[in-house]
Amino acid sequence: MNVSAGGEVSIDFRLETPDGDPIEDRDAEVYLESTAGYLVARRVRTSGGSGCTVFRPDGMATSDVAKIKVGFKYFSGTDDLLVNVQ
Repeated sequence: MNVSAGGEVSIDFRLETPDGDPIEDRDAEVYLESTAGYLVARRVRTSGGSGCTVFRPDGMATSDVAKIKVGFKYFSGTDDLLVNVQ
């Protein structure tokens, strides 16, 4: 995913089974952590299995990369997303 140095990007996600099928009949509290920049919400309660937050590359320069780690309270790092600053 790419973002401009002065912009922001919406991080949309959904709960899925190990086979990649969406889970829409239950919700969870999802924890997000970024190695750089700023996440508007770092704990998001899903609705219908989906959730979102906003990432801003505050303090980052062009060509910097931030890793956003996604997981649960007792199962951290279940998924990662790389955001490139352009």
